[in-house]
Amino acid sequence: MQLDRLTRRWARNVLTVIAIAISFSMLLSLSSVSLGMYRASEERLAGSPRDIVISSLGLQPSIENSHLVSLELKKDRNLSAVMPLLTVIGRLGIDKDHERTLNVGDRISQNEGIETVTVGMVGIVPDMARDFMGDQNELFIRSDHLRFDGWFSEGEDPFYRSAYRENWTGELILDENLLEEHDLDHGDKVYHVNGTGQVSAVYTIIGGVRTSLIGAGLSSELLGGIGIVNLGELQLATGNHERDTSEGKSVDLGNAIYLEIDERVVSSEEKRQISMMLESRFPGLEVTSKESRLYSIDEEILILEVFAVSAAAATISIGILFLSSIMIIDVEDRRMEISIMRAIGISRRTIFIQTVRDSLVLSSLGALIGLVPGWMGSGLLDTFLRDLYGLNISFSSFEPLVFLGSISYLLILTSLFSILPAVRASNIMPRSDLRYQPHG
Repeated sequence: MQLDRLTRRWARNVLTVIAIAISFSMLLSLSSVSLGMYRASEERLAGSPRDIVISSLGLQPSIENSHLVSLELKKDRNLSAVMPLLTVIGRLGIDKDHERTLNVGDRISQNEGIETVTVGMVGIVPDMARDFMGDQNELFIRSDHLRFDGWFSEGEDPFYRSAYRENWTGELILDENLLEEHDLDHGDKVYHVNGTGQVSAVYTIIGGVRTSLIGAGLSSELLGGIGIVNLGELQLATGNHERDTSEGKSVDLGNAIYLEIDERVVSSEEKRQISMMLESRFPGLEVTSKESRLYSIDEEILILEVFAVSAAAATISIGILFLSSIMIIDVEDRRMEISIMRAIGISRRTIFIQTVRDSLVLSSLGALIGLVPGWMGSGLLDTFLRDLYGLNISFSSFEPLVFLGSISYLLILTSLFSILPAVRASNIMPRSDLRYQPHG
């Protein structure tokens, strides 16, 4: 756009640029959040060592003889690591004054100063879990990346091996957020509380674990943190060591078994055959591969992406419509000027291109101004979502890909919406009294 036209209608053009800047900054922010959520989900799943998961269909643990089944699966030459798992939502009693010592069977309500916290309790067999951890003391459980500071003294779940009778270790690795929030330290006692308010197990803290939970937001309303214990000890504390059912007695219950396929098995067909074998071996349980879980996450993220990008696209479309309306008004205001330009020989094509170019200049200025607010908005949304959900993961990914995609979308949309004012401008007829007339 020529400088004289820009300054001649500066107030109108400034408002147009501001409208484009606001809508473009929203497009950048929402697009970066959409990409960030996809990246976070993809990386968390791709980084997990679990190739196959066998899991209960319902909420109740339904994998019987989870220890023995895992040991049998570990003999399969196609599998390099196997880990049984029991995850339950439980309550831990914490002595705020660190002065009391409770025993199994004591009621929490009768002991003032004991605070209960809802915790995600995870039962593992330490030696089997080690096979998934490598040298970094890191483990993925339900797509959550756990980093350990401390580990169990026994590796083979000694309480289970004694048929739930002796060798109770009571060792607990507790979420570092809970350790800090309740001023707990290694060696302190905490108490597993059952549904009737009685102590069902006494644990001693032996280490900490860092998770994606940050002890705040919506997640804290569901879980105050995570606690890791020996599988057999959690089974006893929650009644999953032995349970009477209509079909008889169920023992050694878990709700998942994680499997890692040997690295020598590389073809997709071999992995599919292993999954089919497991499905036939464990009817009534769900067998999922990493690929199927990634596909499921892709579907969920796609819904979020469609929502975020649709909202951003609607916003930028409104800004471009405002620009198009301003350009139509500008063409009408310049009708005499354009008519004179036509009369002195300037072609329709030139006027058409000039009008489209004017629109692109205004939208480009708006994009340039909206770049910094868009980047800041991306960071603010990331912080807001972290605090809202209480998760220490990145919800935003402000990458060059986001900017290039957004600016391309803006310029393409601007070009399309500029066609109408450009056509109106190019169709203005030249002034007949200014046409060149040769002397007779």
